[in-house]
Amino acid sequence: MDEENEFKALPMSEITEYEKVRLLGAGGFGKVYLVQHSTLKTKCAAKEQIPTKEAREEAKVLKKLGNEQVMFL
Repeated sequence: MDEENEFKALPMSEITEYEKVRLLGAGGFGKVYLVQHSTLKTKCAAKEQIPTKEAREEAKVLKKLGNEQVMFL
């Protein structure tokens, strides 16, 4: 898989298995929401961000941490 496609951003409308619960915070790169899985009812944070070079670098660092709960929107 090439690096450009490795961290493909998806609009929230395409991530149908999660529903936004509430806004947790916002900053220069985007917004963070508390989201809940539609059927499992598990909750996690999802970051909806502006696709920039810095955002891709952040995604790489978080992926190296190995947290399966990290989701990029």
